[in-house]
Amino acid sequence: MAKLLLIEHNKSLTALIQHVLRADQGLQLVGCASNVHQALQLLATTTPDLILIDAPLPDIGFAEVILLALERAPTSKIILLADDWGTRYLRAAIRYGVSGCVRKDRLATDLIPVAKRLLHISLAEHQYAPFVRAKNN
Repeated sequence: MAKLLLIEHNKSLTALIQHVLRADQGLQLVGCASNVHQALQLLATTTPDLILIDAPLPDIGFAEVILLALERAPTSKIILLADDWGTRYLRAAIRYGVSGCVRKDRLATDLIPVAKRLLHISLAEHQYAPFVRAKNN
């Protein structure tokens, strides 16, 4: 079962995401944080397979929280939860290490498929790591 950590300050969206994740047997929500301080505390005790990050958070910019999350959990994949798909915004998110993005207005339909795709890619990279590295060089 894949472990997920949610960093989302909006309680309504947190409840929606929890509801969506309960519908899938292969995804387990191991923690919810409403700010970066709580997220760092959770990352000190667990290494999630996926980290769902709200953009923006009230106490920190999206780039900083992505970098902090990857510093604490470098093997985790990150899904950015965004209101807007601006090209510059998306390019910056990818540059900082985001593996996928889901629009907040499409959480109910897109979150599980995006998470599963990233988990499948992650498993394939782990299983065939020498070949993946060779292609990236």
